[in-house]
Amino acid sequence: MNIRVPIRTALACIAFITASAPTLAQSEGAKTLSLLSKPITVEVEDARFEDVVDFVRTSTGATVDIAWISNRHSNGLDPEALVSLDVTNAQALALLLHAARMASRDDFEDPTWQLDHKTGAVQIGPRSRLNKFKRLEIYDIHDLILVLPNYTDVPRLNLNSVVRQGQGGGSGGIFQQSQDDNTIVDPELEANRIMDILRAVVETDEWTSSGGDGASVHYFDGNLLVSAPDYIHRQINGYSFLMGPVGRPTQSAAKPESKPTNSVTAQATAEESDKASQ
Repeated sequence: MNIRVPIRTALACIAFITASAPTLAQSEGAKTLSLLSKPITVEVEDARFEDVVDFVRTSTGATVDIAWISNRHSNGLDPEALVSLDVTNAQALALLLHAARMASRDDFEDPTWQLDHKTGAVQIGPRSRLNKFKRLEIYDIHDLILVLPNYTDVPRLNLNSVVRQGQGGGSGGIFQQSQDDNTIVDPELEANRIMDILRAVVETDEWTSSGGDGASVHYFDGNLLVSAPDYIHRQINGYSFLMGPVGRPTQSAAKPESKPTNSVTAQATAEESDKASQ
């Protein structure tokens, strides 16, 4: 039995499912990014890249998945690649990316990172490998394509006609009509401009319109439908579960430290208050 569902209903269902999806992966993703924001000091020479990854996993407790090179995948990171690092108090994630660039066999494609939207683990590898983990996101752009018309053709008061009518002469109207052209911009044209900007500033080479295989975008009824891996969605909309910089508490979450009260000082202060009152 085939059931036909209107496209608007289907999009509404997708948006609802996306918004109400379990937050376990999001909470795990926030935890992973917090762990990988820890500062690490490393000084190694000609160390295996896989050993460096294991060191970061052990030091931070974060879940990190690497797109290794293998018989199935010619593009990936070489676990046997030798890397040399001398960093002090560097973020663990930045250190991993730096080491991953040394372990990459592709001189034209730098590795990047993203969150696995199902597990919350950090994935590191070439973009061509990360592009396999796509998901559909619906971005509401009604507020971006809403163009308010400029109503400049308001009636204008004709003072000469008012004076003539006051003196008993003239029968023309006292208002003059403007001939301004108030053309309303087509929302689809504005949406196309937004999509052009999006493709121009976010991972330009990865969009299908540019010959890539990473992401595609379509417009429908005030929404952008973007099918892309997480590293592209991250650049479009960030992470909603991060209220501040990774690894730092937001200002609202910071609590002032309570200072311990010395009993002798408190008693002396009370006695001074009593003397003052007398």
